Amino acid sequence: MTTSLPDPNSVVDLLSSAFQSDKADGIEATLQLRITGPEARNYYLQIKDKAISGGEGIVEKPRVTISANLKDLLNIFEGRLDPMTAYFQGRLIVQGDLSFAMKLAGLFKRKK
Repeated sequence: MTTSLPDPNSVVDLLSSAFQSDKADGIEATLQLRITGPEARNYYLQIKDKAISGGEGIVEKPRVTISANLKDLLNIFEGRLDPMTAYFQGRLIVQGDLSFAMKLAGLFKRKK
């Protein structure tokens, strides 16, 4: 079964809807998401006061920058691709606070 990818512009909405605010107590961070490939775009997410917001664009000095193609990024956040596997295969590039990046998966509901 092949599923079509959502419009890259819906990435922030998808991640926002999967965000688990109850797990974000005390977290304040800005994330940069770089989607690579034919759907190349830059997005940012701001986590503050147990809430998340974001949009399209580039921010200065994000706590972490995550780069991947759209399909891999969505598969990671939906639980179909292990982030560590993607990282070691070079399909996921993480820059910045690596320990924080490892905690990110726990802030989002993942499909099983």
